[in-house]
Amino acid sequence: MIVNRQLTEAERDKAAAIYCRYCGSNAATGVLAGLTMQVLVAVSLGMSTAWVSVIGTLNYLSYILLPLGFYFSGKLGVGRNMRLFASVIAVMCFAVALSPLLPKHGVVVFFIAVVIIHCCGSFRDSMVFPLQKNITTDGTILSLLFRAQLFAAVVSLTLSPLLAWGLSRWDNSIALPLLFCAGGGFHLISGQLISRIPEPSILKELAARPVLPQVRKAWGEPLMRKQLLTGTVLNLSLMTMVSVSVVAAKKGCGMDNAQTMALSTIQIVSTIAASYIFKFFTERFGPRKMMIAAYPLLWVLSLYWCLVPSDGCGIGAVVLPFVLGGLLTVILPTALNNYFAITIPNSIQVGGTFLVFTINGGLTSLLGILVNALIFNMTKHCSASDAMLPFRIFYLITGLLFIPGILSVTRLPAKNKLVSKKANRPE
Repeated sequence: MIVNRQLTEAERDKAAAIYCRYCGSNAATGVLAGLTMQVLVAVSLGMSTAWVSVIGTLNYLSYILLPLGFYFSGKLGVGRNMRLFASVIAVMCFAVALSPLLPKHGVVVFFIAVVIIHCCGSFRDSMVFPLQKNITTDGTILSLLFRAQLFAAVVSLTLSPLLAWGLSRWDNSIALPLLFCAGGGFHLISGQLISRIPEPSILKELAARPVLPQVRKAWGEPLMRKQLLTGTVLNLSLMTMVSVSVVAAKKGCGMDNAQTMALSTIQIVSTIAASYIFKFFTERFGPRKMMIAAYPLLWVLSLYWCLVPSDGCGIGAVVLPFVLGGLLTVILPTALNNYFAITIPNSIQVGGTFLVFTINGGLTSLLGILVNALIFNMTKHCSASDAMLPFRIFYLITGLLFIPGILSVTRLPAKNKLVSKKANRPE
């Protein structure tokens, strides 16, 4: 619902409630047809470790195509654009569900469908940062992010144990396709929800403006460039180290589908805890200090996977990486998004969003794919008797690579410096 003015307080409240419900429905799709489920289907189809690891970077890679999302948002409005691409994602979920039934072309159908799912996710979310900023005030955006994340985490936590239980009892060759169909259904629901959100017409106008001048203006902001460097480091670490945890548990430690879903449930519990931790400490210390405090958890994650035992590796031995994964996937990107929202003026929000998605997402994912492929190619001749050895080598190399990355976070201006700069900066 587009209105030709700024939203009233009642409309902001309504928009915030719809956005939270949308995030909850999206969380259901993440459980039923998200990364973990995609990995399970990929492994069942016999895809190699290198190719399976690529799946975790596709979401970021698709950000290169972000201008299409701006184009459709400018034509349709943000809410209707999000509904359009949620519907396309639903159709592709149904295609993934069919892929195990196609013995000759199943892998090809699966991979094409997953690529389209991630691309359409980028088109759908192209204006999400400006949307969040325009349905809140500066004093309420952190509260909205917290509520949305918490609601999404509760939905995920409700569904994940049910899936883990079901996968331990059902024939997985039937269960996985049915779960992807259910995920497609929730994508349709989330599209209908977000299409009803009140949005000021300025969002459609911003999306319709030529992107290149806005990108140039955003790039000219020194703080924007510093945030891009930080985002590149954080996203590269998450798409390599955190996303590969699922593959390491499944192929390295020999977890079955039910155990893998149980580990994902543990990660969801961790995200709920991370939401509370993030809100509590960010209100007191700010997003920059949260990023600095959370970054060393990447080193702990790397060290743990290097030391996890090869023989007799039960589910209890791999709980910690998923706890850390839940904390990292909430705190690091949310802190950076919050830093972006409070430091980047409205005049460069769209250009800044474009840079964040394309550089921190698309171009960084290409680097992530290259890093993953190179390392796993190095390990393909490892002894077959030690399934964890390729993953130990992977985490040793990536852990060392990201040791100096914390400097990109510490170089961001502190809160007191931002206040003085913002006071002298025109919108």
